[in-house]
Amino acid sequence: MRKIVVAVVVVAVVAAGLGVVVHRKRELASLASPGAAPVPVRLVAVREGAVTEGVRTVALVQADTATTVAAQVGGTLVAVLRREGDRVARGDVLARIDPRTLEDAAAAARARLAAATEELAHQQAVNRRDEALFAGKAISRQALDTSRAQLEGARAAEIGARRALETARTARGYADVVAPYAGVITGRAVEPGDLATPGKPLFTLQASGKARLLSKLSQSSLAGIAPGAAATFVSGGQSVAARVTRVYPALDAARLGAVETVLPEAPFGLRPGSIVAASYDVRPVHGLVVPSLALLEGMDETMVVRARDGRAEPVPASVVARGTNEVVVNGPLSPGDLVVTALPSELMALTAGTPLRATAAPLVREAREVRP
Repeated sequence: MRKIVVAVVVVAVVAAGLGVVVHRKRELASLASPGAAPVPVRLVAVREGAVTEGVRTVALVQADTATTVAAQVGGTLVAVLRREGDRVARGDVLARIDPRTLEDAAAAARARLAAATEELAHQQAVNRRDEALFAGKAISRQALDTSRAQLEGARAAEIGARRALETARTARGYADVVAPYAGVITGRAVEPGDLATPGKPLFTLQASGKARLLSKLSQSSLAGIAPGAAATFVSGGQSVAARVTRVYPALDAARLGAVETVLPEAPFGLRPGSIVAASYDVRPVHGLVVPSLALLEGMDETMVVRARDGRAEPVPASVVARGTNEVVVNGPLSPGDLVVTALPSELMALTAGTPLRATAAPLVREAREVRP
């Protein structure tokens, strides 16, 4: 019995010793080696200040002037000459309607005008004769009035026939559907052989020159944006700064309002219908400001690495507002504290107690890490 008790005591002592060793190893593992070389880092001081919070979204490039080009006469489309994306000048022919019916109508109008002109000349001659006869008291006043009425009727018929010919000629001209101004074709609704009717849309045309950039935003995002707010548009590594022109707070069927910015021309040489990244400044937010590159954002917590007494000290920091390159944070920080700015992979390696060495070397980001 005594041997069993001794064995149990020995086992307990060994287990306790192993537990102490494991705990000590964990403590040592959490600390940087005292002899480790300091890690070169770029330090930036925390400051009191403000960042302008922005709304990030996309914008649709549109022409400032757009129209639907419709047929003005009926007939079969014998040619449709333009497609989406084609640039056109004012007066360029976009499509042709079969002109034969229109030409027949114009020919008939010319014939009616010729007949009306001949009838007018005849009635003028008759009226001159009747005026002379009435002066010689050869005909009655009633006969003269009848002659004059017939002359006025012939004159009205000639005017009507002339106007009908002008209308027929104008209609013949509408057989060629032309661009009302220079621009880009953004829609084509017909093909050769289709039947055109007056008012039927054939093309959508957006004018060259001024461009509108339109963003759709929720009611909450729209609340802080006003005309004159700063806007930035980005595409292909290029950016354009502008000012918001109009805000339409009325919500559409999708419960979205609109922000519109007018530019002198389409940005980046893009055509109407293109999409660009957009950001709009909303309001300044005041607080403790750190660079965006100081943040180490995880699933559950955001950290910054503070440099204290030459060693790394990860501390929690919640983001209050985001600007273009800086953020306002809440956390156990004070103005003047130095925080590390680095790539997320480098910040993760800076465990508590890691020795640090300040460097002025600029931060270089790999291309794959700067893509949005």
